[in-house]
Amino acid sequence: MPIRVARRRNSSSPPSVYERLKQLILDQKVASGAPLPEEELARTFGVSRTPIHEALVRLEKDRLVILQPWRGAFVRGITMDDVQELYQIREALEGMAARLAAEMIGEELLNQLGKNCVQLVALGENGDPVAFFETAREFHWILFRGVSNQRVREILGNIREQMGAVRKYLVNNPEKVAADLQDHPMILDAIRRHEPEEAEQLMRRHIRAMRGALAGVLR
Repeated sequence: MPIRVARRRNSSSPPSVYERLKQLILDQKVASGAPLPEEELARTFGVSRTPIHEALVRLEKDRLVILQPWRGAFVRGITMDDVQELYQIREALEGMAARLAAEMIGEELLNQLGKNCVQLVALGENGDPVAFFETAREFHWILFRGVSNQRVREILGNIREQMGAVRKYLVNNPEKVAADLQDHPMILDAIRRHEPEEAEQLMRRHIRAMRGALAGVLR
């Protein structure tokens, strides 16, 4: 199946071939298991095969592509083992992020988290599943910004990008919706009261609930 790339308006800093191809995979514009022929991609992106090959090598390191000798590149599907690994990492690191946030987060980000929780409740009531999902995601990104450890933020950003492959299973997932509505205000309350241990344990429990919701539809 030909890979379609949306035309972009002129930009002073256009995204690289790697970034554009990565986004296509994360947005599921290219199906799991689909071939990624270098010549076709080079024509599609209007570049030589060299930047295409370099992008595919980087995407293999991101665990988004499989490179097979003599066969070429293929979009890597996500398995239940992948989900378990990703959520184990998320539980540890996001628990740490919640702990650090409880120790150091500023008033501005606390206010943003509070507004996010209010917005989440409203979206839960009006039944907009996509907006609810994105708002719930933003809660975590706001919290990450309250953590001074740059490496933790970068690793979590990479992990959450990989989770884009299972996004469709979580949008409007009743278990996830219930967990977000219950857990986010509790996590925020612990952070506001500067209770690092409680904030970490609540976040860990929340991530385990997310893993359970996803496991239910991937089995």
